Amino acid sequence: MCKDFDLRRTKRLLRVLNWRTSSRSGPSTNCGEVAVDVRTIAVRDSKNPDG
Repeated sequence: MCKDFDLRRTKRLLRVLNWRTSSRSGPSTNCGEVAVDVRTIAVRDSKNPDG
């Protein structure tokens, strides 16, 4: 594991990002969400945003 990796800091960052539904998501309930920050591009499953 990278010594600079800080899971608590990463989780805090993911909570405050401005998430939006990906334009590649379909009309069903299976949606991907994306968020962009200065140094981060994050992707998550909208059904499981914490996992």
